Amino acid sequence: MGLAASQARLLTLTSRLSQCSMKQQNLAMSKLRLAADKDNLSLEYSDKLNNQTLKTKDDKPITLKDLEAMGYSVMRTSDEEIAAKNTTIRTIKYKKSEPVAPERPGFAKPTEKPTRVNLTAKESDKIQNAISSKALGSIQDLIDTVNDWAEKDCSADKNRLDKEEDLTKMKGNIVDSVENLILNLEEKTENRDNNQPVKDIMLKLKECNEAFEKVGIDKIDSDVNSSVSGLQKVLQEAKTVLANFYASQPVVYDKTETELQQETQTYNNKITAWNNYETKQANYENEYKAYLESSYEETTQVPENETYKKCQNSQFLIQGLLNGYLALVKDGKVVSLEANTDVLTEYDKSDDAAAESKYNSELNKIDRKEKAMDLQMRRLETEYSSITTEINSVQNLVTNHAQKDFQLFS
Repeated sequence: MGLAASQARLLTLTSRLSQCSMKQQNLAMSKLRLAADKDNLSLEYSDKLNNQTLKTKDDKPITLKDLEAMGYSVMRTSDEEIAAKNTTIRTIKYKKSEPVAPERPGFAKPTEKPTRVNLTAKESDKIQNAISSKALGSIQDLIDTVNDWAEKDCSADKNRLDKEEDLTKMKGNIVDSVENLILNLEEKTENRDNNQPVKDIMLKLKECNEAFEKVGIDKIDSDVNSSVSGLQKVLQEAKTVLANFYASQPVVYDKTETELQQETQTYNNKITAWNNYETKQANYENEYKAYLESSYEETTQVPENETYKKCQNSQFLIQGLLNGYLALVKDGKVVSLEANTDVLTEYDKSDDAAAESKYNSELNKIDRKEKAMDLQMRRLETEYSSITTEINSVQNLVTNHAQKDFQLFS
């Protein structure tokens, strides 16, 4: 073979080697694509196995009708639009304007007209009531008990000691009441005019109280009755002395005549304000009644919205709720699927068999393609190796031919 023919052969072989290399690269890229397809197929199959669905407690796929029957509404989360069907909105309107309620006075309505209190007479009543309610009342109880004992033969009474103890306590309470009364009288009348009668009666009270305190209760006799009755008599006398004493004292009021007039004026102003308010309130109630009677009903037809139409498709509804595109609303609050006991979230097994069949079929196709590509890749590798060997042979031939030509002409 000549030099020119060898060069031509070398160029042809180099071209074939480049084409073979290009085919190998294309096959490698195709195998990468097949690997990606296999990954996508696995993901799709996994999604089909793990996909969820929503069912009712009766194990039926959820529908919009079921949700409405359970009191739920469906809301689109992007703009909070509620799925609404064809509805009629009834609005109550009024022919008359709503009246304004009158402003209530900022103070309570007075119940009693202001008066002046005679403090002197009030103090007299206070002390005399104390004598009647405490001292005289306790003494009368003791007298009744002693008289009851006197009528009985208590020597054989098993509870005699208990009764004596009760009488002793009663006597101690009476002594304390009288002592407190004497201290109170001394304080109230010490600096008053014409108080000698009060001092005299206080002295009597002290003497009778001391005598009463010394009398024992261990036996019922005339000494007990006389001491009790004597103390009662002096207390009655004290009431008369105190009444005369306070009647002789100058009258002292709790406020002046000017203060009473000012309070009366304030009272009259408040009563007037409340009377005006009550009149306005009565008029307001009549006007409000007329306002309510002027009501009428206005109806408006609202067509179903886009969300409601789409939710008629059960699959769209279920996937929308699972993906968060839609949400359930009940009583004005969003209810999550996790906290919902009416709608059950379960794995959807209805399409598992079809998904497995499709996965196996597509996987077999990919495996067959991979085997064909592997066979083609091996052929290309063999071809690439043979072409490389032939190129090396031709290059050696060209090199030897050139060396011989240079030696011939050198």
